[in-house]
Formats: sequence, structure tokens, C-alpha cells
Amino acid sequence: MSNVITLTKALEKLVEENKSKLSHHFETIKANLNIPEFNSEILAKQLKEFENKDRTLKLGIIGRVKAGKSSLLNALVFDGEDILPKAATPMTASLVQLEYGETLRADVEKFDEADIQKMEEKVVEYHQWFKDQENRFFERLKNSEPKKLGQIELSSEREQELRKKAKAQANAIEAPIVLQASFEQSQQIKKGTVCLSDIPTTLVADNIQDLNKQLVDYVGANGKYMPFTKSIHLYLPYPSLKGLNIIDTPGINDPIVSREARTHELLGSCDVVLVVSPSGQFLSRDDISLISRIARGVEGKNIHFVASKVDDQLFGSEKEGLHTPSEVLDRISAKLKTQAENNFQNNTLNEVGGADITQLDNPVICSSSVAYTLLKQFDNQASWDANTQTVWGNLSEYYGDVFNNAEQAKIELAKMASIDQLNNIIETSRENATNTLRVREINAEQAQIKTLQSILKKLNKEVRQEIRDLENTDLKQLEQEQRSLEQEKNRVETNLNAEYARQCQQLISSLSADLNQQITRLLRNLERTANNNRGQETRYEQKTGYREKIETEWETKTEYRKVKRNVVMRGLSWFTGGLINDYDYESYEVRVPISKTIQVPYTYNQEYNVDVIYADRILDALLDTREECVDELESARKEHYQQWQQQLRQSVVNIIKANKLGIDVRTVKNAVERVIHSLPARAFKLSSRIPNSINRTDVIEGKSQIKAYLNDVFQYSAGLQNELESAVQQYSSQIQHSLSTIHFAEMITDTLSASISKKKQDIQDKEKNLAQFNTIQDKLTQLLEEL
Repeated sequence: MSNVITLTKALEKLVEENKSKLSHHFETIKANLNIPEFNSEILAKQLKEFENKDRTLKLGIIGRVKAGKSSLLNALVFDGEDILPKAATPMTASLVQLEYGETLRADVEKFDEADIQKMEEKVVEYHQWFKDQENRFFERLKNSEPKKLGQIELSSEREQELRKKAKAQANAIEAPIVLQASFEQSQQIKKGTVCLSDIPTTLVADNIQDLNKQLVDYVGANGKYMPFTKSIHLYLPYPSLKGLNIIDTPGINDPIVSREARTHELLGSCDVVLVVSPSGQFLSRDDISLISRIARGVEGKNIHFVASKVDDQLFGSEKEGLHTPSEVLDRISAKLKTQAENNFQNNTLNEVGGADITQLDNPVICSSSVAYTLLKQFDNQASWDANTQTVWGNLSEYYGDVFNNAEQAKIELAKMASIDQLNNIIETSRENATNTLRVREINAEQAQIKTLQSILKKLNKEVRQEIRDLENTDLKQLEQEQRSLEQEKNRVETNLNAEYARQCQQLISSLSADLNQQITRLLRNLERTANNNRGQETRYEQKTGYREKIETEWETKTEYRKVKRNVVMRGLSWFTGGLINDYDYESYEVRVPISKTIQVPYTYNQEYNVDVIYADRILDALLDTREECVDELESARKEHYQQWQQQLRQSVVNIIKANKLGIDVRTVKNAVERVIHSLPARAFKLSSRIPNSINRTDVIEGKSQIKAYLNDVFQYSAGLQNELESAVQQYSSQIQHSLSTIHFAEMITDTLSASISKKKQDIQDKEKNLAQFNTIQDKLTQLLEEL
């Protein structure tokens, strides 16, 4: 361990001591190899972590925005419970760590004074960079200014005019991303109304919903603490988190230097990494860029690729000739694995890393969060939402033989969800934590060794070429090259400017067409989503009814009964031969029941169906579509810009060669690289607001209300398309204007001239420079041998 750190420090020291000769080569090599961090202190800290054998298993989750990471984590760690709903996912570049805790708590890491100070230093560089560009443009304008006979200096009025023009040209250029980002972050902090010391850094709550509400201030787009927030560490009382530390990020493309370094530091220490990418757009260029950043130090077998939202892929051509979803999943997995390996093989980013990503050590895991929902709620179909019902309907239609059998259906849904497979990966890694740590330590060292070897070999090659140039080039040759360049400068610049203009026009034309196609596709998906979220729900209305009831009432009646008379009267009756009765009647009262039918009121619930639309899901779809638009447009922009740079690079080399200036190809290529890296690459930006009429999360009932709501949605969709197309047009105009302000041909010839002049200076002190380069080469060779 100490050896690789020592060698890394030795290389840093060598470059620092020979800045004028190595710095440019060193930075170019790092950029070409996509090495975001080369720092012996960070490396030492990462390797030291492996000495702690009792630390928890670290699981990294990476992927683009809206790749399905939150749904995957909810199913994987929280048994499908919405602990991490969309509303709680970070909307900024803040890192989020999840770990077990006895009570709900969030620890906030904010930018400290040192971070802000570094940011301000970059802001100073930002302003100085523009000042330097302004001076450069002014000198060029001044030198090209025709002078009157005998005139030595410009008039103050004319100089002021040229200064103003030079400043406008400088402002048309976009600053390097680190300087630009630092400036923007600094502006956000200055606009903040809170003091850094007053920001609470520990949040507690009784439930996850209350905690998420507090976090909005820290990770919400308009949160009052958002500009100061670097990362969030959540402690949740869920047993499934015991012994596990989850590092989740919404994306790694963070322009803030200190926060991006923290991201790389955390991901670099992960034991297992799940790379989540939508199955329909599996492993885009941005995905591959993200993976290349975390490949160093992570063993290939511990990187697992998850193709999310796979239920969308089960009903098309992939099904042909197959009869069960599991068979189709196997076919999709194999196809995506081949696709991924081809993408990596065609990408130069795999030159560095803990493992060469030219072959995937693990199969692609196809996962569907909807399938997991169907499985968990299989016996409670009344709880299925419209999307879940749609997926079930498609599965039943396309795979009727399987899904008509409940037990077989559950087996297939489990395979589609792949949660058991992912849990097995985590449990296996947890059980072998000690071995994993040791393997990761070895791979981290090997990754750094490989990085060192790549840099040292390329640096050695550049130094050898410098030595050959010094030994084989003489002043006469360089003076001839310089004269040829001066003589042919106008013709060369004319050809370069013509080619540059042609390439710029081609870039703008192809870029605009592609971006508008992306917009149309995404908004069509939005309209389909809106229509698919209509349905019916059962409602109950309380009503009053009447039923008959028989009630009994009692009445008092007088009745009579016979009674025998006394002895005297009975004797008289006998004596008179019955003329006088021997009995009499007496009255008495009795209670008699009387039945009566009455109407008794009662309440009951009457069931009825109502048309509904789920506004919360459509709102999610609107937000997703907007983010996907920006994401897709930005990805397309980058791809077009990179292709354009490559074509422009080759065209320049061909033009210089065709003019037979006698300048060696290496000098030309180096000059072209320096100029192209300085060209503007404006990022695509979009700002839009969702109107209040559709910014709602309730369930809308009734045909007229649904119709009015959908009209608002489709009207917004049409407006969004117009806004996006207008933004594309405005963006294209800005790019065209920015590129047109660049004196590309002059920059190429100026750079070539400066390169030749530097060589002349080096040759004038040839022996000294040769001695220095030979010493550097010996040290580089020695470092390579020690590796």
C-alpha cells in the first residue's frame, strides 16, 4: 500500500518541479484518460479504510436522473414501502447516504468556510480568465487596425471602441466548467438570506414524512439552505439497513469541485455498486461516463448492471417465439449485456480502472418495480392503480397461459422484479465482507498502479519525442517553418475559416433537427401517459330508506264472567224451578295486545362507479418529461459537439498538410488540441413552470372535470413543445454566435507560431534542455520499473 502511495507522490512531485515541461502533457493525458482525481492524499485515505475490518458494507447506487433508483431501493431495502418517494429524492447534486439508526435523524454536511474560500478563489480566476480573453482580443484587434502615415498610437476614442468590442467578444466565450460552476454557486450563496453558522445540521422527526418535509429546505430546488448543502446522511430505524451503508446520488455530473470530489471519494470506497439504467435506453454515453469514474478500485465482479422498467420491453419483438416472461427476460438480459460490452469496447474510457470493462463479469439484471408491486399486492387487486392494472392486463393478454394460474403468475412476477436476486447479491457480499475488503484493497492498489503506468508511459513517450525534436531539429528548419507559415498564413487562414464555417453550419443544422425529434418523441409519451391514467373508482353514497316494523301496543278492556251466587240465591233458583238464575256476571279489566305496522327509517351505502383521473401521476409524468427533455437534449448536444470536434480536428490537420508548410504533424495536432479545448461548449438550459391548474396531486372525478383537466394538460404539453423548440432555436443561435466570434484560423496559426517559437528557444539552450528532459526521462523510467 505504502509503495503505490509513495510512487504517486513521486510523480506529483516530478510534475510540480518541472511544470514548464510536463504540466501541459500531464493535464492532457489526464483529460484523455478521463481521470477525474489523481491525488495521493485521497488515495491514502481510501486505502486506509480497508484496514477497518468492522465497517459496514457499502452499497453504491448510481445512474442518471429518473432511472428508477428510488423504486429499486424501496423494493430492495424497505420491502416495497415508499420510504424514498419521488418527492423526497434530491433535486440538487447533494449526496445522500442511508444507514441504520435507532431513531430517525438526518445529519447535514454543509460547505465550510474553507470550501467557500476555495470557491471564491475560483471566482477570482473566473473574472481573470475573462480579462485575459479581453486583452487577447484587444491585442488582435489593435494589431489588425490600419494606421495612418506617421501614426504610432491609437487615439483614445478608437482604443475605447476596440476595448468595448474586445470585451463583447470575450463575453461571448463560455468559461471553463469549473470556473463557471464556482461563479454560479458563489452567486447562489450570496443571494441566500441565511448565515452559514445558523443552518441546522441535525434534523429529527417522529416519522419519515415529517423528516422529508424538513429536508426540502436542504435539497429542494428553492430550499433556503440548498446552496450551502454538500451532503445528507440519513439514519433510519429499519432492520434491513443494519450492517449496510447505502450511497445514493441523483447523478455524478456535479460541477462543484469539492462536492464532486466527495462523491468520487464515497463511490470509490463502495463494496458493491449497482448501476441502474432504463432498459429502453440502456447505458447511454452519459451512463458510460459515470461508470468510468467509479470503475477504479471496484472489482469487476462487484459491479452489477440493472436494467430498470423492463416491463416496457416484454410485449414487442423480444417476445417472438417465446411463451413466458422469464424466457423473454433471459433474451433481453443477454442482448443488453452484448450491447453494454460493445459500448465499453468502443469507449476509450476503459483504459483506466480496477478492471477492464470490455466484458461484464455479471449478467444484466432485468428489474420491474411494477412487477414487485403486483406481487406484493396480488391478493388485494382493489389497491392496484391504473398503471399497475394496465401492466397486469398486458401480461394477461400476451402471456395468458401463465397469468391465468395464480401460483405460476407469482413465480413469473418474482422473476420480473429480481428483488430476490439482488438481495442474494447483497447478502453474499455482506457474508464475505472481510474478503471483499481485502479484494477491494488489492484492486484499489492495482487500479492506481494501472493508472500510474498509463500516465508514466504516455509521459515517457512525450518526453522521448521532446528529446528527438531537440536532437533532430535545427534553427534553420524552424526558421523555414516560421517563414512558410508567415508566407502562407493568409491562404491557410482562408481555408481554415471556410472549413470552420462549414463545420459550424453543419453542427447547427444537424443538432437542431435531432433535438426537435427528441422533443416530439418525449411529448408523445407524455400524452400517452396522461390518457393511460384515466379509470373508474367505486364510490359509496349514504342514503335513507324505510322498512316496515310491526309493533305491539296494549289496550285495557272490560270483560264479564259468570260467578255462582250465594246459598240463598241458589236455593231460590231451585225453589222456583230455575226462574231465578243460580249464577251472576261480574266485570273485570284485561290488557289486550294490538299489532301495528309502522315505517322505520335507516341509512345505507349505495355503491356506484365514477370516472377519475390521477393528477399526482400525471404531475409526476410532467416533471419526468421535463427532466428527460433536458437530459436527452443535453446528451444529444454533447454527442453532436464531440463528433463535430473530431471532424474539425481532422479537417485542420488535412488543411495544414495540404498546404505543405513543412510543419511536423505532431506540432500541428498539439496546436489543434489546444485551440479546440478552448472553444465554447454551452450547456443546454431550460426553465419552465407548471401552471397551477395542473400542479395538483388529487384524484379528479367527473367527466367534465376530467375533460377540463386534460385540456389543460394537453395545452401545457403543446406550450412546452413550443417552449422547447424555441429554446432549441435560441440555443442554436447562441452557439452559432459564440462560434462565429472565435477567430479560429488565427488561433490555429498563432498557436502554431508560438509552438515554433518555443522550439526555437529550447534549441538555443539545447544542451540544458536536453539534460533536463533526459533527467526527467530517467526518473519516469525508474518509477515505471518500481511499479
